[in-house]
Amino acid sequence: LMGLGRTDQAQEGVTYMNKKINDVLREHPDVQIKGSLLYNLACVNAQTGLLSEALDMLDLADRFGYSKAVYMQHDPDFEPVLQSGDSDILLRWQQICDRIAAANQAKAAVIHEATDEVKL
Repeated sequence: LMGLGRTDQAQEGVTYMNKKINDVLREHPDVQIKGSLLYNLACVNAQTGLLSEALDMLDLADRFGYSKAVYMQHDPDFEPVLQSGDSDILLRWQQICDRIAAANQAKAAVIHEATDEVKL
């Protein structure tokens, strides 16, 4: 829809998906959702100009195990976030990136330690 210049319809569709995801999480708090699905929804939110919602979905993606912070920081789908000029949006973006990167480093340290123990 975005490619056809139908931004309003695209935003309506994404808003509907955001609501459905949040409804499912509220009604079934123990449900597991793939982090990559939430990441892709964050991308679509960003591309349709729903920047705060994009960050909400990135928060959820992190909660559900999305861990590719290095890729995320260079993903062209998030250009609208990076070019927004909104200091609150940019600060939140950086916090999410830092949190995911820190989680990755912690996981890598555990794996490294476990590998060292196996070698002994």
